[in-house]
Amino acid sequence: MDRSQLKQIFCLGIFLVFVSLAEVAYFTDLLKASKTSVTWPSKRFQGANDPKWTTKRRLKQNNHFIAKGVHVIPSSSEKFQLFMNDHNIKKRHKKVDVVRKNTVDGNKNDLIENPDNLEKGSCEKIIQIVGQLKLKHDIGKHFCPEQNCTIRYVQSKNITNISRMDAVILHHKTGNWKWPDLIRLHLSSPIWIYLTQEPPVKADNAYQDGGSTVGYNLTMTYRHDSDIVFPYGRYIPGKPEIPPKINWAANKTKLIAWMASNCLNTFWKRADFVLALNATMHVDMYGSCGDIVCPRNNDCQNVLWDYKFYLALENCECEDYITEKFWEKSFMYNTVPIVYGTTRENYERLAPPSSFIHVNDFANFSALVDYVTYLDGNDTAYNEYLAWKTYGRVESYRERDFTEYPWLMCQILSQITELSRQITAKERTEPKIVDMNKWWRPTCQIVNRSRRNRTD
Repeated sequence: MDRSQLKQIFCLGIFLVFVSLAEVAYFTDLLKASKTSVTWPSKRFQGANDPKWTTKRRLKQNNHFIAKGVHVIPSSSEKFQLFMNDHNIKKRHKKVDVVRKNTVDGNKNDLIENPDNLEKGSCEKIIQIVGQLKLKHDIGKHFCPEQNCTIRYVQSKNITNISRMDAVILHHKTGNWKWPDLIRLHLSSPIWIYLTQEPPVKADNAYQDGGSTVGYNLTMTYRHDSDIVFPYGRYIPGKPEIPPKINWAANKTKLIAWMASNCLNTFWKRADFVLALNATMHVDMYGSCGDIVCPRNNDCQNVLWDYKFYLALENCECEDYITEKFWEKSFMYNTVPIVYGTTRENYERLAPPSSFIHVNDFANFSALVDYVTYLDGNDTAYNEYLAWKTYGRVESYRERDFTEYPWLMCQILSQITELSRQITAKERTEPKIVDMNKWWRPTCQIVNRSRRNRTD
């Protein structure tokens, strides 16, 4: 071996020694940092070891991050805290990393695959959401003060370990339902909850083929008699939106508007009704069902500020089914909704007092047209339909945002806690099962009444 080869071997040895020392120093720094707070390696995040980058500071600064393989996201209504204690964070330090929304598939596996390994507080429930919902966050939690308890949720189609969850929410758009597998897992699993904001005539796949009599323990729908009531909106008295003595008719230059894209696939002759009404009094029809081209976005809907009335006509006649047509397109733009779908009694249960005109209150088109014409010419009578704004407000809710509503998540927590208590205390010898074919399916009418096609 000549001198040049010896020199190369010596240099290589020196290089390896320096690399080893650098690695030892690097991981020593990581170990020290993990004893104080959750940190990112300094090479990946400049200033990560600075004292100002405490856990709370990072939570505020970065919107969301992964801790112990769990995606933690701050809510606008409640401050989220870390799921695990510092001991478990140190054990899984390498999993701590900055992430972006909708990229948590590889990081929520700890909660899906190993729910038993996660430390629960003195009162904490874990639920899994199975479906095709486009939630803002796939994982998160809420603290419910009234129960002094926390509910944690994760959305995943992985059903391997659903039997180890405290409850499972099954959305009607869960995809390819494999009832034999689901039912087999349900035999040893906790509570099943059926979730939908669609009526049974549009969402019946989730309880057929075996799920109608053996599946669901709790229901979560717009129905007022659901175990967990999840309407499209509600009236909240006591929090006024505006001062009194406002003439709502002022600056309203147009009469009636209707926006719709579903023209034919309805369970009553809605389009025929609008055309018949338009033959008697002018209706501006927007969208694919009308003659006014307008994109379906907020800019388009801003034209509603000019109208006195809005046709909030549902596409089916189902009990309690009152959608965003009523809550958003009418009340948001200070118009008076002319409604049809469910009964007046169902509207009155949720709507502000004296806030809508129901088609069923009139014997024919002539009576309806006469009344709308009267209101158009009488500002005092018209303003009575919007007087509720001086002593209350409305809120609207979307299915894809349900995990963002603390009042709803705490309602879920209350129901599963009580049902679990009954089972533990042996107050219930058999599990509660909702027969969807009896409770859910018969709540819609698909019968066309002749008077809707009359123009007299």
